[in-house]
Amino acid sequence: MDINTLNNFKDFKGLNANTIKSFFNNSKFLTFKEGETIYDERICHPYIYLIIDGFVVINKISAHGKERYLYFLSREDFFNQHAIDSRDTTISAKAHTDTMVLQIHKENLLDIMQQDFDFNLMIISVIGKLTRRIQRQLSNTGIYDSKYRLAAKLWKLAKDYGEKVDDNICLTIPLTQFDLSNTLGISRETLNRLLKDMEKENLLFLDGRKIIITNLDDLIKK
Repeated sequence: MDINTLNNFKDFKGLNANTIKSFFNNSKFLTFKEGETIYDERICHPYIYLIIDGFVVINKISAHGKERYLYFLSREDFFNQHAIDSRDTTISAKAHTDTMVLQIHKENLLDIMQQDFDFNLMIISVIGKLTRRIQRQLSNTGIYDSKYRLAAKLWKLAKDYGEKVDDNICLTIPLTQFDLSNTLGISRETLNRLLKDMEKENLLFLDGRKIIITNLDDLIKK
């Protein structure tokens, strides 16, 4: 990759050219294979990542030793921003697909943040978006039933990773039923039943492993 890739990223548009160059020059380009761990929880991992291509899943190991998916990230998303506070990680990250990232040490990132207020503001905004995302996810978990949480998750995935196909929306993120049930904290049997219910309500249909949303507006109204 080259620096022009960063220039085309939404969060980098309008930033000082020298700042972008400094970020690029202080970063390391890395690739991860599908399923490869990027970092584990409960370690001091001083690197922040920016996804260039692919999908990353953020997960946590439960008290019973089970891996629980929290959320997915893709191109242009930062992750492990909280390394800035030098504390141990509380979550882990792995490549959901073959993935390319830029890795930057937190000290280098902090230096750039100190030199450019607009860049500093961008990083704060990125952290704020992630915090709001987690808050919405937590509120959905505590208040709504499994069907609504599935509908809300599909709605968000369609907004983030949906591709218009005729009058429908196809999810471009590769998801198995295990991935989706793991993210929601429900069994695959429950997920399969809920998906069939939504098919009967003409909200979606399954095409092999693909989920096709047929009525996005009504998805979270049911």
